[in-house]
Amino acid sequence: MMTDSDVSRYKANLPKKKSLAQSIDDDGLDVLRNALPKNNSGIRMQFIEQGRDDYGIDGEFQVFQDGEYVNKVYKVQLKSIQSLKSVRLISNGQRISYRIDVRSMKQYLDGVNVPLTIILATVKEREIYWCPAQTDETMRQDLAEHLQKRQDKMTIHFDVANELTKDKYQNLLDYLDEAEGVLAKRRHFEDVQKLSIIERLDEYEDVVKIPGIGIETRTLADSQPANAIMTIISGDTSIDFVPNKDYKSENAIKAEFNFKFKSNKSDQQRSTDLQALFIKGCGEVELNAENIAGIITTSGDTTIENMKNVGPIKITATPPRYPILLILDNGAQELEINATAGVSNEKLFIESDVHEALKLHIESVMRSSGMPPDSAGAPASMSINRDNITSLQDELPILDFLQNSYCLTIAMRDKRGFKSKLYEITDGKVAAYFSNRYKATEMLIAIEEKLNIEIAYPIPEDLPLGVIEEVRLIQEAITTGVMEIGEYSFLWPVSEHLPTLGQVFAVDGSLHFAIFGKEYVPESWHTRYTGTICQIENQGEKYEISANDAKLLVGRVSR
Repeated sequence: MMTDSDVSRYKANLPKKKSLAQSIDDDGLDVLRNALPKNNSGIRMQFIEQGRDDYGIDGEFQVFQDGEYVNKVYKVQLKSIQSLKSVRLISNGQRISYRIDVRSMKQYLDGVNVPLTIILATVKEREIYWCPAQTDETMRQDLAEHLQKRQDKMTIHFDVANELTKDKYQNLLDYLDEAEGVLAKRRHFEDVQKLSIIERLDEYEDVVKIPGIGIETRTLADSQPANAIMTIISGDTSIDFVPNKDYKSENAIKAEFNFKFKSNKSDQQRSTDLQALFIKGCGEVELNAENIAGIITTSGDTTIENMKNVGPIKITATPPRYPILLILDNGAQELEINATAGVSNEKLFIESDVHEALKLHIESVMRSSGMPPDSAGAPASMSINRDNITSLQDELPILDFLQNSYCLTIAMRDKRGFKSKLYEITDGKVAAYFSNRYKATEMLIAIEEKLNIEIAYPIPEDLPLGVIEEVRLIQEAITTGVMEIGEYSFLWPVSEHLPTLGQVFAVDGSLHFAIFGKEYVPESWHTRYTGTICQIENQGEKYEISANDAKLLVGRVSR
């Protein structure tokens, strides 16, 4: 039995009383989860809560079709109210008016580049309504007016017809798919604008434009080429031919040289060096005017240049692999990593250096469509290089970047400071893959800090949702000091005094738990199971005692 001092001590470990606003938010979250379809016509939806990101987003919907996860990201901003009586109803009660911060609304409409819906939960009525914010042009115009007038609040409306229930969810899914298309068109328009600006700044408009080939020009005073397949230097200017996302193998640069070498020793050496350059694909050779009768440079059926009576020239072929600085941009953050690029079998490949914490490998970037077909698999692969990371704390910033990468752009910076886009992943697969691992890592770090222990690193690659839920329960128990466990059973020796039905019991022990198969027993921590005895069964040498309303109390041992 617990003494009065025990009760006082454990009351101190109970969660602090919530404010009214926190209680409404928690109740609203419960209403939302209960409104989602569990398996209606093969559709199951679940709401995954997340820590507030840079845009204040509360979480996301995960959708399953016939048990298979639909690999899309749907963001959710949840607003909860106590009752419909606390807001204004208009249009004969068919629309709900809700006041919202203008600054927050701008973030939702302009800062979030994946489908998002604003949800209104009414606690008393236990109803859920959704707002098609990203496709409502009237709402966008209203936002612009409020921004121009520098107003802090604006009113948005929820149609009563847009109620979300276990049986009424298809319109919401249709809206989210429509929002995905609207966002894609908006991004395309913005990209076109950016490209137009870059074209106007291009001072070499007379250079032949080749589909899939970016042409960079610089003087010999600049560093030697580090990003070109081939560089031809004539006079004091070089031209680098750089494959971009629209590259096709038939557009490969071809240079036909008509050489003349005399029998003297110096010309024979130039001839030997030139043959070695073309065989190895790297190096450089300086030729005299007498050595070259002409050069014809082509790409497919396009003649880039036809030079005759060429003066002294230096021919340079870059090595098969060359260093580049990659810029990974997820829309909110940029991450720079050192990488190596090269061309193999008419395909460009890029991979991060071995010392980088993020492993990145891209190939088959040279496609006419710019994006790989589904049948080809994923040409861009990313993973954590745990050989260069020693703890969960070191891994968390990388995971944070990746789990926010719903639209990930991979670029390199050219000599004029412009970012040249090499590859783009817009389907949210990167974020979906790393999201659960980020959440698990965040919770494990909280466990480490609370218990002053070190979780064995690295943690397994495969983290099923069930395992992540176990980690969440452990973190919740040690953070709040209490866990509701409902039913609980334990064995009682026959030799000891037997408790009675209806009696409150207490079973003490040391805190121990397992994470990924490894046992942890933190020092100075203990547990107490309490509950009301509801059943006693004689098992021979021991009694099996069952209790309901059981709780697990977790706390430090008082000294």
